[in-house]
Amino acid sequence: MGGAEYYIKNLVHLYKEDKEYDFVVYGNEALNSILKINNTSVFTNSKPFKTILNFLKVLFKERPDVIHLNLTYPFSCFWIQLLALFMFRHRFVATLHIARTYKKKRILNSFLKQIYKRIKIILVAEAAKEELYEFYGIRNKEIQVIPNWVDTKKFHSISEAQKLKIKEELDIDKKAKVALFVGRFEEQKNILELIKASEKLINSDKDWRIVLVGDGSQLNIIKQKSRELGIQTNLMIFPFNDNPHTFYSIADVFLLLSKYECAPLTLLEAMSCGIPPVVTDVGDMRLMVNDSGVVCNSNLSDIKIRVQRAIDHGPAFWKDIIKENYTPLIAKKNMTKVYANLKRS
Repeated sequence: MGGAEYYIKNLVHLYKEDKEYDFVVYGNEALNSILKINNTSVFTNSKPFKTILNFLKVLFKERPDVIHLNLTYPFSCFWIQLLALFMFRHRFVATLHIARTYKKKRILNSFLKQIYKRIKIILVAEAAKEELYEFYGIRNKEIQVIPNWVDTKKFHSISEAQKLKIKEELDIDKKAKVALFVGRFEEQKNILELIKASEKLINSDKDWRIVLVGDGSQLNIIKQKSRELGIQTNLMIFPFNDNPHTFYSIADVFLLLSKYECAPLTLLEAMSCGIPPVVTDVGDMRLMVNDSGVVCNSNLSDIKIRVQRAIDHGPAFWKDIIKENYTPLIAKKNMTKVYANLKRS
């Protein structure tokens, strides 16, 4: 249960060939359509009270061995977290993505400390350990980190001939160099600063094309800012695509200059395709790029230097980071150990 539908999808897909596990997933119709796994059923609701009732029905009908909460931030799915305090016969594990907060609520924080003594917490990012302590005063040695992972069979590099064909289909000049962003056009992603940084790239080399794939509230502001900076002809915007591999395939560099992050899946997808990334020092991104000189300073004035350093490492360097740290095999091994320990407890 919980947000971040793609994490739920990837988690279930880890076990799609495993007959030992059956999944009942709370989500939405979009999630239902992308799961498509025989041993998975989905129940959905938009109204909170009906969601609670349906959850309780599933709970007592299915009698699950493990209830896996997918918490975008500590207070998401909080009503189920509270139930965990009283449901002694059921075993809870919770994946926590971002542990930061904007409002410190002392009473709720005290509840969290009690809940996290009962729930097995998995953090997606190492950085979340310090966030938990800074914002909630929680420091638990049993909390472990199992990072995001990426399907390396799906996200891979393609031939030069295929790249040129895709560029032609997207109406991108074959000689153009592509700087790619995939994600939400929101303040978190620092999207306006990304446009300003893009101007520096374009001014250094007119062959750069900035390709943005996504949607969000800042779409019109992006268009306005690009016109103000005079780079609108070098900027291309595409709607969000369930299969962004097409765009990764033609990218020369991937830009993720967010204000805050966890362990972003798009970064792993790009690196798995051999795309050099340039990132900001938030969440686990410095760790994810192996501290390899591609982390921008806070005002992004060094964007051109970081882009060139990323490219100089070569595609194999970025693929190897994924193979050694962020594969489905590694994730399943770690997650299965968590589930097994819960069953025995």
